[in-house]
Amino acid sequence: MKTPPLSPATTVTDWTQAEIDAAQAEADKNAEATALDTLNAAGIVFDDGATFLDRELDPPDWIVPNFLARGFKGDLNAKSKMCKSFFVLQLGLCVAAGRDFLQWHIPTPRRVAYFNHELADYFAQERCRTMADALGIERAELAGRFYLVNLRGRTHLLRDNGAALSAALRKMEIDLAIFDPRYSLLQAGEDENKGDGIRGILDFRNDLITRAGCAVLMVGHDPKGDTAGKPIADRGAGSYWAGADYDFALALSPHETDGAEVLSASSRYRKSPADLTVLFDGETLTFSADPDTPALAKNAKPPTSAKDRADRLAAKQAALEKTVRELVADGTLRTMSEFRLAVAQTEAGAALGENIRRQMLDGFISKGGDWIMTTPQLIKKPNGDVGKVKHGTIIVGSSEAITNYLQQFGSQPT
Repeated sequence: MKTPPLSPATTVTDWTQAEIDAAQAEADKNAEATALDTLNAAGIVFDDGATFLDRELDPPDWIVPNFLARGFKGDLNAKSKMCKSFFVLQLGLCVAAGRDFLQWHIPTPRRVAYFNHELADYFAQERCRTMADALGIERAELAGRFYLVNLRGRTHLLRDNGAALSAALRKMEIDLAIFDPRYSLLQAGEDENKGDGIRGILDFRNDLITRAGCAVLMVGHDPKGDTAGKPIADRGAGSYWAGADYDFALALSPHETDGAEVLSASSRYRKSPADLTVLFDGETLTFSADPDTPALAKNAKPPTSAKDRADRLAAKQAALEKTVRELVADGTLRTMSEFRLAVAQTEAGAALGENIRRQMLDGFISKGGDWIMTTPQLIKKPNGDVGKVKHGTIIVGSSEAITNYLQQFGSQPT
């Protein structure tokens, strides 16, 4: 068999179709022989189902049982001034000291690295001192377990040195790394609201959990508007990519009672905890749980079922039909554009979007019959025939008004 041409002087025209097909088949066969080895070397493994189900795998190394484990990734999202930085700092201190945090039991002290992106060093120290003292955490409990990395104005260094950071976290046996806030990791030209814009940060986080083996928590921020009551994956500003890329997620929302907040949590692998009312103390800078107060978020709109949405739409359609019947009942004939504008200006019309309102109006006209009709604009020709006005419009009115309009011409258009 010929081998593929190597000389520029040799062209495909020197090959018969049979030889080309045979060479391609040989190349495919060679590729198949090494394909699985190539994929395995790249970390892409086809696991036999029976073997996989019987394999003994290491269980999760739980930092917070059934919620947060080493190798997990997640976010805390909240609006501005919801004290989210205090929340994650308190979580980090409690994990490092092995102290319970709100409703979560921390069974074993762990090593934590807190990456401070915003506070000046003095104020970061002041905040940590105040909080640790309020929690009764001694300095000795944090020695070798809690690390503060102050990077105000220098967060670009993290992603520029991602490989070294992973190696350092692995060597220090860090269990939980907290980055506050996430958006400060964006680099020039990256847009948090686009998938490609947030990809760099998500890749950075994935590299850390893969190479360093620690859990990674990033602090995000909610967009403007009412976010309380939304699914936790839809919380947080930016691309949906970020909202979907988590093993655990946390969110803080304003409580319907001033001075309180609602903590929501989501777990990808276990049953998610129920929402919890929490209180922030501005003196001690700490959060506490208030399980006796129902966790009711301010202005939260409860999720609706498909039936609820259909029922509301049917009610709006009924209201619109009532309005249109009243509109055409006065006997006024309107062009289609005038008619649609008149309907849009009514309360029932304004409650609907333009497209759905147009669909409903078209539906009324097509099956109206005894109460609403349309006709082309007509004209009587010199020879007595009736015709449609050139560049004329469609006229809308009650059945009686349209009938009277047609009768003045004495016949249908030709």
